[in-house]
Amino acid sequence: MGHETEVYRKRFEAFGCHAVTVDGHNIADIINAFDTARDTVRKPFAIIAKTFKGKYFPEMEDKDDWHGKPLGDKAEGVINHLKTLIKNEESKIEPTKPDDATWPEFQFKPFATGKLEYKIGEKFATRKAYGTALKRLGIFLKYCGFRKYFCIFSIKAN
Repeated sequence: MGHETEVYRKRFEAFGCHAVTVDGHNIADIINAFDTARDTVRKPFAIIAKTFKGKYFPEMEDKDDWHGKPLGDKAEGVINHLKTLIKNEESKIEPTKPDDATWPEFQFKPFATGKLEYKIGEKFATRKAYGTALKRLGIFLKYCGFRKYFCIFSIKAN
């Protein structure tokens, strides 16, 4: 499905979520989505972010060969290019903070999500570890009484 974010949004909504799509490289869009999430009640909330690997990185944007790799001798050039994109260093965009009354009461409860299947030194796909962590987080949040939590997805084209 690539970057067809509307397809993903409709799927989340089919499962009862309130879902929004955003440009994952636009901080104002992301903050607005979190503000909308804060105001959404009685439904899980999903933010679907359309992103490109290496966005704004010269010669690397959306290229498979660079994702997750060190920049090496290209680092200085990339950093200098990114600095030219900063419009106003003093400008700060901050999400509005929720009222203390909106946060559920939280008391720590000892909880185990099961034994990890990884061994020290074992190599495995990062996405497997990420998926496992998200699953465990969901179980933990449900156990702690949090009925509303965020799902943030980044969609890649290839």
